[in-house]
Amino acid sequence: MKKKSLIIFLLFFVEIIPLFSNTDSIFKIFDSTNIKDKCKLIDSLISYDPSEALILAHKVKIEAEQRCDNEQIAYIYEQISSIYIENSEYSKALTFLEKAKNLYNNLLNKNPFNINLKKSKARCINNIGAIYFKIGKFKEAHKYINMRINMSLNNKDSVKIAFLYTNLAVVHNKLGNLDSSLYYNRKSLKILDANKENLDKNSKNSYLLLLNNYGTLCDRVNFKDSALYFYNKAEKLCKKYLKKDKKHLVLNKMLLSIYYNKALFYQKTLKNKKQYFEYMSLAEDIVNKYGFIEIAEKVYSSLNSSYKESNDFKNAYIYLNKYLICHDSIKAKQNIKQISKLEMQIKFDKWKASNRIQRNKEKSKYIISIILLISIIIIVALLFLWQRMKSKSDRLKKDSLLLEHKILKNQGKIKEKELEFQKNELKNFALHISLRDKYFNKLKLNLKKLKKNSVSDKDLKVINESLNIVYHSFEESSNREKIFLQVQKLSDTFYYKLKEKFPDLKKKDLNLAAMIRLELSSKEIGHILNISEKSVNNYKYRLKCKFNLSSKENFKNFIENI
Repeated sequence: MKKKSLIIFLLFFVEIIPLFSNTDSIFKIFDSTNIKDKCKLIDSLISYDPSEALILAHKVKIEAEQRCDNEQIAYIYEQISSIYIENSEYSKALTFLEKAKNLYNNLLNKNPFNINLKKSKARCINNIGAIYFKIGKFKEAHKYINMRINMSLNNKDSVKIAFLYTNLAVVHNKLGNLDSSLYYNRKSLKILDANKENLDKNSKNSYLLLLNNYGTLCDRVNFKDSALYFYNKAEKLCKKYLKKDKKHLVLNKMLLSIYYNKALFYQKTLKNKKQYFEYMSLAEDIVNKYGFIEIAEKVYSSLNSSYKESNDFKNAYIYLNKYLICHDSIKAKQNIKQISKLEMQIKFDKWKASNRIQRNKEKSKYIISIILLISIIIIVALLFLWQRMKSKSDRLKKDSLLLEHKILKNQGKIKEKELEFQKNELKNFALHISLRDKYFNKLKLNLKKLKKNSVSDKDLKVINESLNIVYHSFEESSNREKIFLQVQKLSDTFYYKLKEKFPDLKKKDLNLAAMIRLELSSKEIGHILNISEKSVNNYKYRLKCKFNLSSKENFKNFIENI
């Protein structure tokens, strides 16, 4: 129910389209509907405003292509071809019908039992055949009609087959194969006569056309009785159908055609002028009532010629004027059609150009947005990598600082151990010197005693040599110098700081301060310096005075804090 109301609403807008100065309003309505309803709207626009219909059809085609709806695309191709047929642009119409046929074939390959697709393909083939017939390519038309007949034979649709035989008969007639044309007309009539009571309105109209055409064909091959029979049959049936609907345009046009053909038959074949004028008069009545200028032109042309032959120039002149009016009307109609064709093309080209610009803009926006997105992704990725590398480098720095701290700590421990070892070595060395001095002192005393008690010169000489060795060893300073160098090495920075604070200090004072800092006792210092413990204490006192320390201040703490 909703769909029906929507279609009625759309058709109402179709009626008021000419009131709009541009297409914006119809596009707004159009954009709000679904594809099927849009197609119905296009169908109603085709004969009313082809240019609008063409633009809307291309819009729907783009929408259907985006949805990949091939069935709908094929139907839109058919609609576009109908628009071009309306404007007599048959080559363009054929292009779109071929596209539609190919799409239907592809869809039927995937779904061969779809009845709607089969009907759509049949409709497409029908239209292609009709266009080829219209443009005079009768062999191509023959090919497509045969294709359509084969499809109908599979469906066993006898009425459709009959009308296809009629079309085939018309094609053979155009190709000059009159026997074949008669054969197919007979086949068609045989089927239709058997189904005469079951024919719908359109089929009845086609049946009348067949009878009329068959009468004309019989006239051409000089089957006079058959021609008159079929003309009379067509006239009788047409009048019968018109009783139900007297103003039916198609039936009135058909009756006009029958009267015209029958009049010519009486004039040319039977040479009966009375009957000719009688039927021409009946034809003229229909023309005056309904128009039908294409047939009216033929009627007035024939009457003009007939009155001219009869030397009735007055009536000949009247019908010549009528003929010229009809001819000019047809010409004007063709010119209007040509103008509308050009207008449609201009309108469509304009829309196409604006649509291309719009699509390019959208494409540019899309490309820019993609570039921006990629740029943002790259920036985010770079920031992430930078953050990751920074955190990694920070971690590495932290690890390296920890490692360095550990190394320094270990180095400090190693230095402390080395210092401790060297201190102990220094203490051992001092102890060794003190022990050696002790033994040397004892040896010296013993040698002195021996010297006092010695008798021979030889013994005295040996004792004196031994005493010289002992004295020499006491005076030897190489070992002590080694100790001082060791003390200096252990207290290198201390020496520098002490010298900086107290520049007047001597080397002896520096060595003493360094040995105190190395925690050597006065006794050990005395052994190293080869002086007594008392002398060492006196040295310490003098050094304390040089440092300007009071008696209350701890000398040892002062030295350690330098």
